[in-house]
Amino acid sequence: MPTLALVLGLTQLHAEASSLLAILPTAIVGTWRQRGYGNLDVRAAAVIGVASIVGVQGGVVVAESLSDSTLRRLFGVLLLITSAHIVWRSRRQS
Repeated sequence: MPTLALVLGLTQLHAEASSLLAILPTAIVGTWRQRGYGNLDVRAAAVIGVASIVGVQGGVVVAESLSDSTLRRLFGVLLLITSAHIVWRSRRQS
């Protein structure tokens, strides 16, 4: 996603939206394949789907209310927290 913002000159908001849109085909194919294996709980998927739609709408409102620099900083904080969590889990397992 930083490449979308830096190389293509997209705003942070548009880079995040494009990145999330790129995930959609993977999620659709993965769902279709797992359904074929019998691993899909339709009721749980429907609940998660509806909750995701509500969450996305809330996220859009928040993202549009923040400046581009604030949104970029918050994304950086998310990356740092995620990285620290991965390191913590890997050290805990070994």
